[in-house]
Amino acid sequence: IDLAASYSYGDSIADLSMLNLVGHPVAVYPDAPLEKLARAKRWEIIGEGAGVRER
Repeated sequence: IDLAASYSYGDSIADLSMLNLVGHPVAVYPDAPLEKLARAKRWEIIGEGAGVRER
């Protein structure tokens, strides 16, 4: 598997190790800590502002 060409999707800061392994990390309705980090790293974010959503 070519990790540099792979995508990974996560919604929680707990997914960080997986997201850091790939060339195309995507935060999907991220919790607040992951959203902040994804913005800082300029990762794609799907469903911005999800840190306040109900579960």
